[in-house]
Amino acid sequence: MATHVKVRCYIFHDDATYEDLSARIKNGPSRRGNIDLGDWECDMVFDNVQRFIAGNLSLDPVDELSTLNQDGSSAYDPLLSENHEVKIWIDEGGGWVMFFQGYAGADVESTLIDTKRHTVTFSPNGVTGPIKQQDRMYNITYKDRDLATSLLRSILLDSEFGGKLAHVVITDDPTLQVDEYITREGESTWNVLQTAIAKTGYILASRYHASGTAYDDGSGENTPEDGYYLTLYDPQRSKSTPDYTWSAECKSRKLRYSIDDVRTWVQNVYQTSTGRQVKTYPVMDETQRAKFGTPKGDGTKLHRKMRLVNPPNSLIKDKASAEAYQAFALHDLSSPTPDTAIEIDEVYTDPKLHDLVEFQFSDYTVKVGVTGIDIDISPSIPWGHTTIRGVVNKVIGLRNRWLGQEMTEEEAARRRLEWLQGGASKLSTPDVLHHRRYTYQASDGKTYSALKIHWVKVQAYWFGYTGIFTSIGGSSQYGTEPTKTTRSSFAIIDGLPPGGKVCFKLKHFPASAMSPQGRR
Repeated sequence: MATHVKVRCYIFHDDATYEDLSARIKNGPSRRGNIDLGDWECDMVFDNVQRFIAGNLSLDPVDELSTLNQDGSSAYDPLLSENHEVKIWIDEGGGWVMFFQGYAGADVESTLIDTKRHTVTFSPNGVTGPIKQQDRMYNITYKDRDLATSLLRSILLDSEFGGKLAHVVITDDPTLQVDEYITREGESTWNVLQTAIAKTGYILASRYHASGTAYDDGSGENTPEDGYYLTLYDPQRSKSTPDYTWSAECKSRKLRYSIDDVRTWVQNVYQTSTGRQVKTYPVMDETQRAKFGTPKGDGTKLHRKMRLVNPPNSLIKDKASAEAYQAFALHDLSSPTPDTAIEIDEVYTDPKLHDLVEFQFSDYTVKVGVTGIDIDISPSIPWGHTTIRGVVNKVIGLRNRWLGQEMTEEEAARRRLEWLQGGASKLSTPDVLHHRRYTYQASDGKTYSALKIHWVKVQAYWFGYTGIFTSIGGSSQYGTEPTKTTRSSFAIIDGLPPGGKVCFKLKHFPASAMSPQGRR
């Protein structure tokens, strides 16, 4: 057991110059992570007493006189903000190892200045923070891709990431071939990546890798330094052999036994490649129903049910994928999560999320599938403190991501599931109120005709636009693309020949392709 854990904290300016704030730490750092966050978060408190301010060494981001808020060229560059890179190492006696890596100042609450107590509370995000922040502004279609060695990296590159953030370390390859994946405008890069891997049951999250580790993402490149990287891996839900064993004393073991989020009956709703909506036959866990189900009133218990609804751009488009997906969800939610917490009065950095750890106590032994880890290192507890949360005798993959896709009849009105609901129904057939054709003389002196069309306004919230198709000389010359598109309820098609027959038809399109739509 280490008697004192040393801490080193560097924060880098955009020009790669850095400040060593190790001596300024008053409390922390504390690091926490869980399976749904997919990364680590960090908190620490820095000393910011008057002598630092007077000496132009303030950590207040608005202090332009502070030399700490200046980069290598003396330009104003607030240190504890603007997504500056943060690296923290610890030494328990065996040398320095990286404890946390991430970025500063993702939101306004990430740096708190306490002028009364002369402290600065600092809360950087992990390495996936920029990927979660970045929204994609275009619908992009990916075709004929291998998930691990092509698709994931293409998504990152198309989201304009570079360097380490343009890569994924492929620890486990699901060997999945993707025929077509259409991403939606306005989605974060993180959600686009998570939707891409969903059907595999694998996990995409931050993990530590040594320098020189092969990405294996199709780039042929390796990790440039020791640190944390976006990683694709199999959580190994069926694992029974422990990854680590703890046989020393523990401070305490706590139980959390809430069954609110238990689901013992799971059904999946998905959309086929032709736009047809399908419900799978539900999977059930009768053993867990008998333990955690809702009392029926006659001595038996009812299933706790969940219906997953996949978004329109999901890669789950067939029965086999949908059934595998709901089986993952049933495994992860059929018992309370987490249902135990082990407290250790020292730093224990070996276990990772999704590891299976065996704790050997004097009177019993318990295996815990890790769902969350909190580690605190402060001057008041220089040897550190670790809390490991998890599920007894089981490794699970996800929790909140499943619950976030749940839709019951009651929750449909409460939760914001517009895309899910929109993908489940058709837009109305266009209803033309009136149309009129007229002729006019253009500035070049030539005579043309125009067609004015007015139709009933579409009220559906998943409506994207209306396409107007025209055919000259009859109804057999329609093109594959509309002559004009509009979000309004009227349009004028001009430049038509002055004589002869002109036919038209309308089609309402959703904001993202979801199902076959009405047509006239």
